[in-house]
Amino acid sequence: MKIALLERQSLGEQADLSPLKQLGEVQTYATTSAEELPDRLHDIDIAVSNKIPIDAAGLAKANRLKLICLSATGTDSVDLSATQAKGIAVANITNYSTDAVAQQTMALALGLLTNLVGFDRFVKTGGYTDNYSGDYYQNTIHEIAGHQWGIIGMGHIGQKVAQLATAFGAQVSYFSPTGNTTHNNYQAKSLEQLLTTSDIVSVHTKYSKLTADLLAKPQFELMKPTAMLLNVSRGRVINENDLAWALNTGQIAAAGLDVTRHEPMHADDALLQIQDSRKLIITPHIG
Repeated sequence: MKIALLERQSLGEQADLSPLKQLGEVQTYATTSAEELPDRLHDIDIAVSNKIPIDAAGLAKANRLKLICLSATGTDSVDLSATQAKGIAVANITNYSTDAVAQQTMALALGLLTNLVGFDRFVKTGGYTDNYSGDYYQNTIHEIAGHQWGIIGMGHIGQKVAQLATAFGAQVSYFSPTGNTTHNNYQAKSLEQLLTTSDIVSVHTKYSKLTADLLAKPQFELMKPTAMLLNVSRGRVINENDLAWALNTGQIAAAGLDVTRHEPMHADDALLQIQDSRKLIITPHIG
């Protein structure tokens, strides 16, 4: 078999490719652009990809492709109607990153609640030296304990975050976008109820037509001005221009993101204009 590994860089240098090489001839590319994709899929049996969008145009020369393996949990990077039309199977990896994404969720929450970036910058820029006045402690530190934590999407990752948030002393409730998820340990709410009552909202749902721009200006207007939003699912679940508005106007207090609408981000993306790490922390989809 001929196998194309389209985004080797996304796997990290520590990934062992020897099992893959036992299956056939492997062509490895650090990254692949949309323009390069058609030629790289030509005369290939199996493609292994991560984030690159694969649509009908990308599959135009895929004359023998049988399988696309995604080194990710989500399948939203692939046009499934286009692969179905060509008889190409698509496989993803389920549950491999549950602990890592849940940990990243808590890292973002704690980083914002404790102003971790700001205090680190304060010390390293000379603020915490012999002439230190103590004024910087006017920056408020918040605790998770005693607050309402709302979870959107109660799958494996959502459930893990619920466990961690509970361990920190939060009261957890959840909203299921599909309505198919129930969990006896936590209270189910409508999206409106969740947003109006939660101090922290974390998003763990899949991206689909149902969840596209699930959180936009009307939803931000429901949230508390002291509320924090965390997104570790998919960037397109949130309208980023509306989120920038909510942060800039004080409609909500803060946001922590490990996913963005554009990955990598575009230089003119609205959220990049917000440089205050007390309001916004963004990490480059590392969870």
